[in-house]
Amino acid sequence: KLLREMADAGCSHVVMEVSSHALYLDRVYGIRYAVGVYTNLSRDHLDFHHTMEEYCDAKAILFDNCDVGVYNADDPWHERLLQNARCPRRFSYAVHTQADLTAKNVQLHPGSVDFDAEADTEWAQVHVDTPALFTVYNALDAMACCWNLGVPLAECADALAKNHGVKGRMEIIPTPGKSYTILNDYSHKPDALENVLQSVKGFAKGRSEGEAAGLKKGEAAGLKKGEAVGLKKGEAQKQREIAKNLKALNLTKEQIAEATGLSAAEIEKL
Repeated sequence: KLLREMADAGCSHVVMEVSSHALYLDRVYGIRYAVGVYTNLSRDHLDFHHTMEEYCDAKAILFDNCDVGVYNADDPWHERLLQNARCPRRFSYAVHTQADLTAKNVQLHPGSVDFDAEADTEWAQVHVDTPALFTVYNALDAMACCWNLGVPLAECADALAKNHGVKGRMEIIPTPGKSYTILNDYSHKPDALENVLQSVKGFAKGRSEGEAAGLKKGEAAGLKKGEAVGLKKGEAQKQREIAKNLKALNLTKEQIAEATGLSAAEIEKL
């Protein structure tokens, strides 16, 4: 009904986020997409999908209902996603592997990213005023979508340069005359929080303080002791990896213990 009202009002294009729940439960049944985009798969919504395989298969339904399936070739789940995909055309993007659209000469800065985008015979310099590597991936999937709809890479790059970020998403807090950068990010899920902390390490010239990513002293990302950032029993190695990342960002042993469920003695050994 909403799409009908938009079309009647003169809207020619719609960009929509389609959840795995919506795909699996047929909430978007009958909608044909010109382009479907797959970004990545993380440990999320497993209360509904139960396993990562089932989660991936639910997302793959999108590629049965689009004309062009755009996917992240750097993501390890893309092969399973494409196994039974029925979209007439597939188009890949990547930073680290060969793809239809690639990012070359990537430069990560405290307040932005720069890279060269290459697809077929086209090339464009891209600048986005949002830091971190995930910004490069987000820019690539947007460019891949537009390019498959007939928009040249140069026009895509021009539009991205005019985008000044999203509040609460690696948002830069002005610190005029200071030698440090303050970033505001609303990440609260385990994978999202870890990605933010890893991203900061990718461009921080000095050290990253313990209250990065909105962590306040003693809050440990808002996780209660024993929750171990949503990890299931037996995933001790994952807990240790996260603990190492948090330790590198100078969080206290107490904060790390609350976020991962590891003991002080275990953290000391890292």
